[in-house]
Amino acid sequence: MNIEVIPTEKPEALEKNLRPRVKKIRRKGNKIQIETDSQEFLKKVPGIKEYTLNGKTEKGMGGSPVKEKAYIKMETREDVAKAFLATASGYDLVVINSGREWDLKLLRKYNPSIKEVSEPSDIFDIQKSVNVDGYEKIGIEIDENEVDIVYRQIFK
Repeated sequence: MNIEVIPTEKPEALEKNLRPRVKKIRRKGNKIQIETDSQEFLKKVPGIKEYTLNGKTEKGMGGSPVKEKAYIKMETREDVAKAFLATASGYDLVVINSGREWDLKLLRKYNPSIKEVSEPSDIFDIQKSVNVDGYEKIGIEIDENEVDIVYRQIFK
C-alpha cells in the first residue's frame, strides 16, 4: 500500500527512521511517500504528524523524529514512562542493564534501534542521559500522578 506521511519536523530524520521498516520510500518536499504492507506501525513512530492512505487521513504519534542518543536506567515504571517520553522527544535511547525486558520490547515498537548495554561506554560518544549520573540530563520530568497514564500509553 502507498502512504503519504506528513512529518511534525525534520523530514530527513523521519525518512531515515522509516527506511528500515518500509519497502520503498521517497521524499517530496516536506512529505514522505512510502510503500509498505502494514500501516499500524506508523501510529508508533515519533515525528509523524499524520499520514494518508486511500484518501483517509490518520493522526500520527507527533513528537520529534528520533535523532540524538541518550542513556537511561530503567528500574521502575516511572523510568519506563520517562523512556517513552524521551523517545517521543526524539532521543534514541541506550538502556543500561535493565531487567525490564517486556517494557524494553514495548518501547522498541516506538524505536526499534533502542540498545541495551551493561554499562555506559565512551565508544558510543553519548553526552546526555535521562537519569544516569555523570551525563548531561535531558530534562524529562513526570509527575507521579501521570506515570500510570504514560505507562498505559505504551501498551496502546
